[in-house]
Amino acid sequence: MRPDRHEPEGEPIHSHTPPGRDTARLPRPPGRPLRIGLGGPVGSGKTALVATRCRSLAGELQLAVVTNDIYTSEDADFLLRSGPGVTASDLLVINKTDLAGRVNADLSVTARDAKDKRGDRPVRFLSLVENPAADEATAWVRDRLGSDR
Repeated sequence: MRPDRHEPEGEPIHSHTPPGRDTARLPRPPGRPLRIGLGGPVGSGKTALVATRCRSLAGELQLAVVTNDIYTSEDADFLLRSGPGVTASDLLVINKTDLAGRVNADLSVTARDAKDKRGDRPVRFLSLVENPAADEATAWVRDRLGSDR
């Protein structure tokens, strides 16, 4: 058996993707939810983005939203830089790109940091101001779910 595949007692054989491997197109195991990570500070539009995606996809999919509260600056730093939304989601969405210039945020640095943490897993930059329907993120979800719907 390959070292990246194993069969824990009582579970079917499954694999773990080696670091650096392109997981953007790997099939999800049947029945596993698609995970989309949203990160950003208070007021960055995460709730608006989730509401937009839910309204757009509600007629096609069963949806659930998992949130977490950030209590300290250390928690915030961990969650925004290394938390599961960044490191384990199938898609990472970075919203409010329209504000980057106003707050001296360099989106190329953000893209580089995301690639460092996520490898080849996808990241989408968007602005609900410029595209209220977040069409690219919705299309990505529909494409990945395909026949699972």
